[in-house]
Amino acid sequence: MIGPCETVQLSLKAAAIGVSEHSSSIVLNRNYAASLDCRDVFGKLFLYLSCAGLCKNSAKCKIQDGTPSSCTNYPFQDRVLTINQHGSLTVVLRRYGIFHQDYFTCSNNDCVEYSKVCDLVHDCGDKSDEEDCNNSFKCESGEVIPLSRKCNGKFDCLDFSDECNSECDSQVEIFNDLSLYIYSYAAGSASVILNGLVIFKKTKSLKRLRTEVAIINSCLMVVISFGDLLQGAFLFLVALADGYLNHSTCVTQFKWTTSKTCR
Repeated sequence: MIGPCETVQLSLKAAAIGVSEHSSSIVLNRNYAASLDCRDVFGKLFLYLSCAGLCKNSAKCKIQDGTPSSCTNYPFQDRVLTINQHGSLTVVLRRYGIFHQDYFTCSNNDCVEYSKVCDLVHDCGDKSDEEDCNNSFKCESGEVIPLSRKCNGKFDCLDFSDECNSECDSQVEIFNDLSLYIYSYAAGSASVILNGLVIFKKTKSLKRLRTEVAIINSCLMVVISFGDLLQGAFLFLVALADGYLNHSTCVTQFKWTTSKTCR
């Protein structure tokens, strides 16, 4: 059982010679850390939680030990080569006379502070500080919003892509299988056409019938065919509605609200 005051120390990198262990780690209450929803956590705290495996949504750890070519955006005199506890050559940064290794190495070898990683803002210049951050959602129109705002019933993306996607409950979907959609469309169309022909022929032949039994049989055939025609029309309309609503509702709403009419 976890005590109310039990703590956990989270570290991201192998300790380097000349760097205090506490300069690259944080201490959190274990209950507090376990209760955090990583979708609403950003920057430094998100990195520590995700790399410690404490994020419920299996966030990927983005931190790797630095290399001699890391942090080229810092002045040469503030970049110091040293050895980490694994025996690998790494870079530490000097700030205010103290050596730190709490930095994220961008894909372009620039470095940014932990607080600027997975914080919804592109700081690296190559967007690598915001890649693989599952606390955010990238809109198709380019903006980055907190993941908790996706599928929340409110439009946060300029193109509505945070609400208009297959993962949101607001997305209208009648058939979740393409084969069912095709079958409904084909069967409905065939039923309407074939039963329509039967009704037309039987109705036209009523004038040539002489016996009461023959007339009754033809009328029954017309009634049955009419019922089948209605069922076919229903299947066809359902397929038509699925094709329209499932793919056009949000797009239509976006086009309407951004049209000249609304402006």
